[in-house]
Amino acid sequence: MDTDHARAVLKAHLGLYRSFPYADLVRRIDHSETEEISRAQGEFWQVEIQFFWDDVPGNNIRVIGSIDDGGPTAYMPLCESFIKSPEGRFIGE
Repeated sequence: MDTDHARAVLKAHLGLYRSFPYADLVRRIDHSETEEISRAQGEFWQVEIQFFWDDVPGNNIRVIGSIDDGGPTAYMPLCESFIKSPEGRFIGE
């Protein structure tokens, strides 16, 4: 897998969720969103975004994104994440 390109695709997907208000992320807690992205020659990437409470319910939300190409990387996908506070701040950045 071209990890530089895959990381750029994943960061672009996470960028969308970074722009969401905290309340919109809360509605997605304990759910995941998956998308297949077509690439050349019938290949694809799968992007999965998951939403969790980072510590205690009602506080910070951790959003984790992963990307793989359906091959061996499916067992160890490339991952990125961010944490958003109820006030809309990004934690640890």
